[in-house]
Amino acid sequence: MQISMTNNNSFKPDNYSVGGAEYDAGSINSIDINWINGQVDIIESKDKTLSFSENLHSSKVRDDERLHWCICAKRLFLTATKPGIIVTNAVKKDLKLYVPKNMEVILLNVVNSSVNYTSATAKKLKISGVNSNFNFGLCECDELKVNGVNHSLDIILFNNLGATVKSNGVSSGFIGKKKEKYGDGRVKIKIDGVNIKHNIRMD
Repeated sequence: MQISMTNNNSFKPDNYSVGGAEYDAGSINSIDINWINGQVDIIESKDKTLSFSENLHSSKVRDDERLHWCICAKRLFLTATKPGIIVTNAVKKDLKLYVPKNMEVILLNVVNSSVNYTSATAKKLKISGVNSNFNFGLCECDELKVNGVNHSLDIILFNNLGATVKSNGVSSGFIGKKKEKYGDGRVKIKIDGVNIKHNIRMD
């Protein structure tokens, strides 16, 4: 499989920095993550600091295969490799991201990855990609949108949080539209795609 790691902002690939970093989250309101072939752990930080690092499973990694990042218009972009390169045999590696409470938006575009965000307080979560597993614990959230192919979602609703789930597509063994409600239905969850299986429960 060939995958192009593209960026969604006006920065050229050479404007990206390489490796991990720590940043004052006060100037960042959204995070855009593009990851392939690994695990992504999103953890709530104890202060307003935002930090991220990668764990490589191989010592033979070129710089353009390393974590790249930049900040543009209050948005942090994290990519598994240098934007613009064609990935044929992706290096297996993991991303660890510490985020402050109540981020505005976190976008996840992942391929062949596992994502854990077990104390989620971001107001909006948006997911796309292929062949990935998501383990979410929603503490505070307004909206979760899921799009893609062959995803597995495991969602726990904490703090008496309820959800309204709307599914559309070929998903979880049905074709067409389906609606589910949990508790007060507060979190709006929308699932579009093919073979997206979900398990949702209230704690």
